[in-house]
This record gives sequence, structure tokens and C-alpha cells, in this order.
Amino acid sequence: MLCFFLFSLDDHECELSFSGESGLLEKKKACKKYPGHPYPTFISLPTFNIENFPPAYQDKDLYELTRTTAALTVRISTSVVSQDRPDCYPQTGHPYPYNEFKGSNITHVGTGRVARIDIADKHQGKEVCHCSTCEGSSTPNTVKGKVIIHTARHVIYDDIEAAKTDMNLWYDHDGSACVKLKGLRLMEKDSTYDLCKLVCHVCDTELLKRLDNLVKSWTDLCRKVRDKFRNSSSTDRLTVIVSHPHGCYKQVTIGYWSEARELEDARTKYFYDTATCPGSSGAFVFTLGREMAWFNEHVHSGKLKGRNMSGAGLDF
Repeated sequence: MLCFFLFSLDDHECELSFSGESGLLEKKKACKKYPGHPYPTFISLPTFNIENFPPAYQDKDLYELTRTTAALTVRISTSVVSQDRPDCYPQTGHPYPYNEFKGSNITHVGTGRVARIDIADKHQGKEVCHCSTCEGSSTPNTVKGKVIIHTARHVIYDDIEAAKTDMNLWYDHDGSACVKLKGLRLMEKDSTYDLCKLVCHVCDTELLKRLDNLVKSWTDLCRKVRDKFRNSSSTDRLTVIVSHPHGCYKQVTIGYWSEARELEDARTKYFYDTATCPGSSGAFVFTLGREMAWFNEHVHSGKLKGRNMSGAGLDF
């Protein structure tokens, strides 16, 4: 059995807005955790460069991996709170996020990562697309592929919330030309590990190719960086997160993990000082040298006793 206190968070890091999307900028201005989000604690993507890493980690592949992670990072916005959210985290008496707002139309935002692209085979039939362009159209396109996004379970709890979720790709700065993805359903979900995998329909073949190439590049870079640093992964504790604090444009934050807590099912949870804010929940947590490229499932979960903490994931 997993120790209950691992999941008794001081606080999750979704951002909640009672005034919809318009209220998020005010949330950022009122931030008490990191007032003003100072540089270099928070690094905007246009200003991010290899010299932002500590001197020992100014490695070209690590820099390119972080850039590619950023390209796959999405802003998640959900406009409802499912009536089926539990009252408490599994095996605890700690309140589950937003249980007091069950059944309400309240916006909450987080972060996720494009983890997989499934391109439809021509023999798979003609499934109707439910992307943001095709939804409500009298002549919807057929699905050309599916995008799978990883995030925290407390960001998107179930299919009710998934169907009311929008994702923004490439929200890198104010005025970015974002591409919107629309949630369809969850293909996997686990509150104990605080992880879920969201399915999105896509009918744009060029978008699918672009994302597929990014995922392949990301996997190759993960392997290269892991192989460079795996022998010193216990001492080289660099931890990097790309997220959307307060639902605003993405930021890169760099810090170190202080504890890798092993669970009985071979999973681990990380504790780290890498800066995050409300809106960072669900962001991929990169730990140098310790990630297998096909098992990258540590996502930012929240805080426990003042320390930032990931959900449970696999690494070797």
C-alpha cells in the first residue's frame, strides 16, 4: 500500500478563476508565491538560452531537449468541475482539489505535455473529427490522427471535464499565434499516481506531422541526455520544468531535486526546489539522467510541507 502522507498535499497548483479566462492576468499580478515572477527564477521562452543553466550543465543536447519540451508543452483550460470529483485523495482524509465546486462551471487551468501522436491508418475507417474546427460543423472532417497529452489527474479528473477542455500549443509569449486542441476523453487516469492521459482529435495532417516530429526528436534527445548523465544521476540533481504559471505564457524554471522517494510499486516521487506557481500542475518534471524516454510520466502535483512534489512515475 502506498503511504497516505505522500498524497496529503499542502496544496495543488491548478489555477482557479471565477471570472473565466479574463481573470487569469489578475491572478498573476496578485501572486504571493513569487511576486512579479522575477528573472532568472522564471525564464520566458524568447529569452531562454543555454547560459541559463548552471555552468556544469551548459550542454547543447540538454538545451535542445528543454527547447523541445517547451514546444510540446500545452496550456490546459477546463471550464467545468465534474460532479464526480471525490471528496478526498485516495487513502487519505485530505480534500481533493475543487471538490467543493462539484458540478460548477468554473475555469481551472494547468499544464500538460504532448506525449504521443497516433496517426490514423487509411484502413481504420472514417471517424468523425471533434476538433475545435469540426465541432458543430455540418460537414466535419474525418480524424487524421489523435494527440495524447499527459497531465495531472487533478487538472482533468474525468471525461466530463475532458470534453470541456481546451489546450493551447505554442503559447510562448503575449501575442503568440497559438494552435488550439480540444479534449475528447481520458484514455488513462489514476488519482493515486496523479496522472491522466487525454485524447484529442486532429484532422490537420501538417499539424500531426509537426507534432510527431517533435515527439520523435524529444525521445532521441531524452536518450542522449540520459546516457550522458546517467552515471552521475544521484549527484547531478538538476530538475527542469516548463509550465504555464497562472495560465499565462510559458516559463522555464531550473532547480534541483532533494529527494526521490521510492514507492512499493517501483515508482518514485520527486521533491524539488524548481519554481512553480498555480497553473503549473501537470507540467512534465525533468530530472537529469534519471528518465527513460518512454517512461517520462512524472508530472508536477503540488506542494507537501513547503516542498514542490511530483506525481508518481517510473524511472531507472
